[in-house]
Amino acid sequence: MVGSLFLEIAVTLLLIGLWISYLWTLYKALSLCSPDSRTLSPGMVWLLLIPLFNIVWQFIVVSRLSSSLHNEFEKRGMHEHPAPGRSIGIATCILFIFGASPPGLVCWIVYWFKIDRYSNKLRYADELTAGSTAACPTCGATYNTAQYSQDASHWFCSQCHAELPRTASGT
Repeated sequence: MVGSLFLEIAVTLLLIGLWISYLWTLYKALSLCSPDSRTLSPGMVWLLLIPLFNIVWQFIVVSRLSSSLHNEFEKRGMHEHPAPGRSIGIATCILFIFGASPPGLVCWIVYWFKIDRYSNKLRYADELTAGSTAACPTCGATYNTAQYSQDASHWFCSQCHAELPRTASGT
């Protein structure tokens, strides 16, 4: 009896933790969009914690998050799907209306990771844009780390062709 109660509490806490982590991912995605790209304030995501209200609100969050991501990708000149995450997000919402079925859980996880991937793209673009200015140790020419491919195995100075340190990327 006590063991089953403990198991129920543990599972409930795990599910609450997963739900809050999911909402945090949605919040972060909206936060990475500039205010003029957003069609929903990041804090509005937390309204999904309200029982029954969240049944309708989840459709609005999915739709507006998709629009916000689209607006932000367009603003930055990044080419992405015209409705990022909307299809799988709406499918998740519909499936959850009928209960947390295995297909609903799969769609939810796929949507969660897709939104996280979009957030990572925006975050990575921010890091590249920000870059930092460094000087070539050989000739002293300055360079912006954002102008070099993060995937390249070596960076070379445009002036003296010496190998450059990758100070801003931490590699």
